[in-house]
Amino acid sequence: MAVINTTSDLLKALRENPEWKDAVRAEILGERLQTLPELVSENTRQIASIGDKLDRASNLLAALTERLDRVDAQIAALTERLERVENRLERVENRLERVENRLERVENRLGKMDGRHLESDILANPRSYIRRKDLSAVRSLSYDERYELSSQLEENEEEELDLLDAILEGETPTGEHVYIAVEASVTIEVYDLERAKRRAYFLAKATNTPVLPLVVGDEPPSQGRIDEAMSQQVAIARKQRGIVVNAPFIR
Repeated sequence: MAVINTTSDLLKALRENPEWKDAVRAEILGERLQTLPELVSENTRQIASIGDKLDRASNLLAALTERLDRVDAQIAALTERLERVENRLERVENRLERVENRLERVENRLGKMDGRHLESDILANPRSYIRRKDLSAVRSLSYDERYELSSQLEENEEEELDLLDAILEGETPTGEHVYIAVEASVTIEVYDLERAKRRAYFLAKATNTPVLPLVVGDEPPSQGRIDEAMSQQVAIARKQRGIVVNAPFIR
């Protein structure tokens, strides 16, 4: 058996007897310290595994970021295209609005032309609108005759007769001398009825003669306009049909 007197003797004995070395290590370090190398190795492996996971997460995040960048670029491109489409639509809407305005002006001009044609036809052919069974000896008053009548009114009333589309003169079946205050309208509106009645009143005042308020229409009046004419006591006539809605004379 080896004699141990010094530290050198102890170290030599431990080298020559490995089992002593393990026993001394277990006595000095304890069980947990002996397993420390394995724990370190395991922790190292876990840390390496976490590192790999972090690397994969980082790569995934980079890929997602790249995809988001592409999505942002696509959204920006779509937004730009949408703005271009909106600008084109706005230009189209502006063009449509201009076209609608032009059509409206054309329709107004055509309406005025139709109205003037209707007025001229009434003046030239009063018998086309007023038949013999309604009135006889019907004729259109000339400009001078109209001027003479309007001069019988107050200054602020003269314009009412000047604005009448036509003034006709005739006789009732009983031989009574009468006038007809005519408003011409392609499509009969409520304000046509109102104007005819108001201006017939001034014509009756200027002539001291019974006056028939009459609206001549080019198109058939609606039932609503017929009812309104009967309510306001204004006559309605159409070409070749004569007076289709009769009314009393203003006296």
